[in-house]
Amino acid sequence: MKKAVSNTTILAAAMVSAMSLGVPMAIASDDDSYCSSAPQSEWRTSEDVKAAAEAQGYEVVRVKVEDSCYEVYARGKDGRRTELYFDPVTLKIVKVKDKS
Repeated sequence: MKKAVSNTTILAAAMVSAMSLGVPMAIASDDDSYCSSAPQSEWRTSEDVKAAAEAQGYEVVRVKVEDSCYEVYARGKDGRRTELYFDPVTLKIVKVKDKS
């Protein structure tokens, strides 16, 4: 005996499939591909990055290279710990993580 499959069951299965396809994309978008693919010979200096962060009101604690970004550990005007990720060529902030 065959059972008829309801439209609700089909819709639910389609939604689960669609949602599971989005998970790898969301995970992949969290990598460091948001910075630069330029060679390091084109990067600005860490002193330039520090100056850019300070110009925006941050007190820089440490600057390091993380994959294709400059990662800046800093404190904001309110004293909160923050990680800033800078594009090494344009010196634009591409990601901010509040650590407080």
